[in-house]
Amino acid sequence: MRRALSRSLTIIAGCAGAAACSPTADKVKATVTTIDRTCDFVETTFEGKKAMSSRGYTDSCSSTDEWAKVREKRNKKVSGRATIHVSYIAPADGTEHMGEFKLTGRDDAFYELKAGDEVEILVSKSDPTRIRQA
Repeated sequence: MRRALSRSLTIIAGCAGAAACSPTADKVKATVTTIDRTCDFVETTFEGKKAMSSRGYTDSCSSTDEWAKVREKRNKKVSGRATIHVSYIAPADGTEHMGEFKLTGRDDAFYELKAGDEVEILVSKSDPTRIRQA
């Protein structure tokens, strides 16, 4: 009896340390269907080398040619948000679901993810529509 209890506790402790063994969620692969990125831009006009004026605005990240440079070099501070829409099969009921999670400009995935990519998410065992980023 003691040996069985000890072995059970060891398995539980091992599972608690591993992200894939979450007692409340299952790790699954999801497919990115669409991404809604919004960036905060500051547009500055110069006269020679002197900055004359600047204005800030919020728009889709891909609305400017600047996005390709920012995405590639990442040498500019980007203030932005992205809503990642995914589809996945929930282990709890075996059916396909749609969900979303959010990222900011500080996350590497903000720049790298594109539609069709696979990402790992955690799906709630009690409610297959509740997800979060793994």
